Amino acid sequence: GRVPTACEAASAEGAAAAPVSFSEAAPRGPVITTGAPDSRRATRAAKQQGAARDRDDLPVASRPRTRSPLVAGIIGAVVGAGVIAAVGVGVLLLTGVI
Repeated sequence: GRVPTACEAASAEGAAAAPVSFSEAAPRGPVITTGAPDSRRATRAAKQQGAARDRDDLPVASRPRTRSPLVAGIIGAVVGAGVIAAVGVGVLLLTGVI
């Protein structure tokens, strides 16, 4: 059989934690860095961690106009008929019929 593996379950203390506010940029737990603190990457990352962006400032994408299934079917049928006609004419030209 298979060896049972450990399953990590949330404790009751963790479930009663304060609600998380995603509008702030503060770390929500222990932050362990893997980069050297005197590197250019760490310096650049520290400068970029400014105020959180407000979602209300972002432009809202408008919903694109959708075609009805009937119009899409008609367009597909016309394109399909054109392809079949082009292939038919090509075969007739290659066989010397026209």
